[in-house]
Amino acid sequence: QLKCNVDASRLEHDGVVRFATIIRDSQGHVIEYLSDFKKVPFNVCSVEVFAIREALSWLKSLGLDNVMIESNC
Repeated sequence: QLKCNVDASRLEHDGVVRFATIIRDSQGHVIEYLSDFKKVPFNVCSVEVFAIREALSWLKSLGLDNVMIESNC
């Protein structure tokens, strides 16, 4: 079983969402990671949803399925 942790933040003054995603195996070893930023018009409450959507798209591009998504929101 793989687990994908997702976290995101957005500063009010610049409107840039920064997010990070990391995939680990059942032993906790890092398989892959992604860190990126995008300027988007989302409010602070929506940035975690945006990051999860980006993570799902990334997982699909890697050809991974049956991955548990974990977020702190």
